[in-house]
Amino acid sequence: MTGTIRKKILLLVSNSIKEPDLISGDDLLVQSMTELGYDVNVTVFSNIYDLIEKIKASDPDLVFNLFQNTSADISVQMNIVGVLEILRISYIGHNPFVLGLSNMKNFVKRLLEHKRIPSIPYQIYREIPNSTYLKFPVILRPVNMDWPTARIREKQIMEFDMLKSAVSNYLNSYNQPVLVESFFPGRILYVGIFGNLNSKILPVCEAITDKNGFTFECPAKIDRETTSHLRDAALHVYKYLMGKDYALISFLMVKEHEIYVADYHPNPSLLADSIFQLSFRVSNYKFKEFEGRSAGCSNICICFTIYRNRPFHLSGHIKFGRY
Repeated sequence: MTGTIRKKILLLVSNSIKEPDLISGDDLLVQSMTELGYDVNVTVFSNIYDLIEKIKASDPDLVFNLFQNTSADISVQMNIVGVLEILRISYIGHNPFVLGLSNMKNFVKRLLEHKRIPSIPYQIYREIPNSTYLKFPVILRPVNMDWPTARIREKQIMEFDMLKSAVSNYLNSYNQPVLVESFFPGRILYVGIFGNLNSKILPVCEAITDKNGFTFECPAKIDRETTSHLRDAALHVYKYLMGKDYALISFLMVKEHEIYVADYHPNPSLLADSIFQLSFRVSNYKFKEFEGRSAGCSNICICFTIYRNRPFHLSGHIKFGRY
């Protein structure tokens, strides 16, 4: 980096994350920014007022919003970015509008349906159901929470009485509608995307379930044609849902070339043990800086740029899934 002034980068993280767990030699994000000469600071905050005070005190040049919302209130995540907008501080990630929209899973599904992009069949319940047109087994989650796709599939509902009880519990616990989806046996695959005008696609990863939960294999063991379909679909979804800077798209592959969009994650974890970093490590990309004007950044921006050219195929027609 040229010049003598060290640019200040602020990482906003959840209060469940401890600084020693983040600032480690294994964390690609922190390691890369430190090597580039940036002054990297981690901020853990308890509420919006605390956040504002800490941002003012640190006066960062750029903010990475790594906050993972575990509450039922989707406004928390979008309001954090809203604070950055009001304070006119450059940040990496989606704007408040897209964060809010993307965490309304029923709305995302309707948008995908409008574009005839297949997603998993579903129903929305705002009260205890009297019937369902979905075939069992089914899985469920609060409609406004960005839960990991692999985690949601761990608990299956096998019959209608179980569904009524589960919906009742979710309505009482989370105070929001419940999204119920058909459970199809299959493989859960993830595709990370970064960049804006010239978006880049990371290698496909797979969630492998075992007795201890699930681990991730990257790159996933799938054929070249399926990989091409997934990359094509991920980029299409990213652009259609107004993706900015980075996102993670999860898919359910029921069988060869029968693929559904499972979810769109607008603010995936970028920490050392995340799918995003795992995929980045096996790709031909690395974190690098550039100065000048870029999306969301006025003077200085950390961006993902090509480390070594690796051509990839994007077909002109998306051939995946069915309703």
